[in-house]
Formats: sequence, C-alpha cells, structure tokens
Amino acid sequence: ATTLQRLTTIEVQSDALAGLRTFSPAIERALEAVALARELSLPDREASAHTSLGHMFRFSGSPDKALSHFTFAARCYTAASMHTLAGQTYITMASLSSEDQASALMHLSSSLAAFSSEKPPTSSSLAGQYHAGRSLGFVQKKMKKTSPLTAFEAALSALTHGLMATAPEDAGRVPFEVGLLLETSSPERAKKCFKQAEAMYDREGKVSLSRMAAEKAQQCSAA
Repeated sequence: ATTLQRLTTIEVQSDALAGLRTFSPAIERALEAVALARELSLPDREASAHTSLGHMFRFSGSPDKALSHFTFAARCYTAASMHTLAGQTYITMASLSSEDQASALMHLSSSLAAFSSEKPPTSSSLAGQYHAGRSLGFVQKKMKKTSPLTAFEAALSALTHGLMATAPEDAGRVPFEVGLLLETSSPERAKKCFKQAEAMYDREGKVSLSRMAAEKAQQCSAA
C-alpha cells in the first residue's frame, strides 16, 4: 500500500479505537498519523491528527499533553476552534501561571476575533464566539488586568442570536456576569441582563440561581 493509503488506514483505526475509549492504542495510531502526514507534507492531516490527540489526552486526564497538541494544531492551520480548545485547555490545567494565562488570552482572543468576524454568522461561528468569549471573559476576570466585559458581551450576543441552535449548559452564567459588570455604571442594562439570566436558569431548572438573578434585577430597579 502507498504511504497515503497507510495514513488513511491509520487515521480510521485511531478514530475507531478512540470511539471505543481505548485511548492507549488510539494515541499510538494518531502519533503514527502525525509522523506520516509530516513525511507526506500534508499540514491539514497533521493538524487533524494533533487535534485528535488533544481530545484523547484531555479525556484521559492529561491536560498538559492535550495542550501541546491543541497548540500545535492551532499553529499548524490557525483554525479558530483550535485556538478555543488550546485556550480552554490552559484554563483546565491545575494552576494557571501568569505565562499560561497570557497564552490562554492570546489563543482565546484570536479565536473570538475569527468567529466574530464571520459574516453572515452561522450556527457554528456563533457557538464558537460564545465559547471563546465566555472562556476569555473568565481568564480576564481571574487576571484582574483587563475588563472582561467585551468578551462576556460577545458571548452574550452569540447566545441571544436566533441562529444558535441549542442553548449551552449553564447559559445563565454569561448574562449574570455581564450584569455584575454593569450594575454600577448602567443599572438599567444590568437589570435586563439579570432578567435574561433568571429566564435561562429557570429553563435549566436551577431554582436557587434563578432566584439570585431575580434578586439582583430587583436591586437594580431600586438603585
């Protein structure tokens, strides 16, 4: 068989093994795929193998290894979703050093810019904008250097856009965070965000969170 046929066979085997959650042999095959794709000068296939490795290492509890593969894939073909995955993997690592925070910011900012600029927006670009904006907002909030408002507002804008097919889990958290950031400077806008958070938490059956959002909205009315 030609090297290209071997590469295709290995990719199929790796995907099948990963689907069965037998990660060790799946990872071995994917590493072979990386080497073959590099040998054949096929950057997209190489990046795809790195992406698979990133997912497998993430699911099998090795975020540091996952990170190196997602970062490589992001560099390899600068796909916006790869930057989101790299940024989110930095966030899931046990302790986020200031260097890691800076790298997470870089990846998530690239991702958010790419997804937000897609015109007209699609359901997948809006989902990407939501996840990148939400993750970026939380990193900025943790760092306390830059206001996370712009990032959270981008996530909220995607979330409330009609095209976004399914509401992600814990969707109420984003309007709630925007409300917290606006309650002093713009209580009217904050109240609207807390109301959105209340409705989203209601839909998810999160009673205590819904009540908390309703109380915050009431405080804004009294302000």
